[in-house]
Amino acid sequence: MAVYMRAKECTEGYRYLPKLDLHPVAVDRAWIEEIGARLPELPEACRDGFMAQHSLSLYNDNILTNSRSYGRLF
Repeated sequence: MAVYMRAKECTEGYRYLPKLDLHPVAVDRAWIEEIGARLPELPEACRDGFMAQHSLSLYNDNILTNSRSYGRLF
């Protein structure tokens, strides 16, 4: 059996926001590319590199790419 603590008579009772006041954000393409260049190598690319360069098995390759510290140590 549900026990209601208060009545909700209008949308404010549900904390409903009909229109948000968010303004568009303009992001410079050069800034996006700069951030992308600083990102570390993704696990899939790292996995492909380990398998191609060192002929590792998929199991060993997954161990190295699932842990960033193991991959750096290797």
